[in-house]
Amino acid sequence: MEDLPERESLAEAGQAAKELVGIGMRLTNEPPHAIVSLVAGGAAFRQGNIKVRDVLIEINKVNIERTHIFEVRKMLLGQTGSKVTLRFKPPNQVPYEVELVRRVTHDSGRDDDASSATGSAIAVEQVGIGMRLTNDPPFSVVSLVPGGSAALSGEIRAKDVLVEIDSLSIHDKTAADVRRLMLGAAGSPITLTLSPASAPSTRAQVTLARARLDPAAASAAKNRASASSPIPSPR
Repeated sequence: MEDLPERESLAEAGQAAKELVGIGMRLTNEPPHAIVSLVAGGAAFRQGNIKVRDVLIEINKVNIERTHIFEVRKMLLGQTGSKVTLRFKPPNQVPYEVELVRRVTHDSGRDDDASSATGSAIAVEQVGIGMRLTNDPPFSVVSLVPGGSAALSGEIRAKDVLVEIDSLSIHDKTAADVRRLMLGAAGSPITLTLSPASAPSTRAQVTLARARLDPAAASAAKNRASASSPIPSPR
C-alpha cells in the first residue's frame, strides 16, 4: 500500500474529528478518569448534576475504570444527536447515572492542564510531530519531515518501528487510530516507544512536543540537510 504523506494523514484525521462530537467534558489522562473541567454550554455542563472531580466509571454500561484514555475518548465520541449513558462516582458518594445527547461544543476557554484528555468536540488545531509511517502494521517510519519535532530530536530514524504511543500498544490499531493518537494540541507532549532498525530486539523511548510545522523553517532545514550531504564523485 502506498505510504501517505503526513499532510494527507492530517486531513483525514481532521475530517474524522468534524464528523464526531462529544459532550463537553475533560478527563484526567490516567485512570481513574476524573472530570477536570466541563465546557460551558456542553451537554455535560447543561445536565446540571455532573461535577468536577466526579469519576467516570461506565460508558454505555461498559466499565472503563482501567481503560486507556484513548479508548475512553473513542467511546465518548459519536454522531451529533446520538445518546450516551454515563455512570459516575462522586467523591464519598453513591454512583449516579445520566443519559446525554452528543452535540457540538464551541469552547472559548481551554484548560491547558486537560488539553490532552477531552471528550468534547472542541475547535482546537491538531498537529503532529512530522513523522510519516507505513499504512499497515508493523508501523515503521518512512521519513521525517525536516524541521519537525521527530527530526529535530535526532533520536528517530527511518525504518524504526513504532511500538507504543503514550504507553498504549498499537499492534492491533489501524492506521487511522495511530494518526489520531499522534495528533494533539500544539505544545502537548507525546511519548513514543520504538524498536530501532539498528537493534530490533531493543526498545527506545522518546518524548516529544507536538508542533505546527512552519513551511519556511522546514524548507530551510531541508536545504541545510542537502548542503551537508556529500556530493557523489563522478564515475
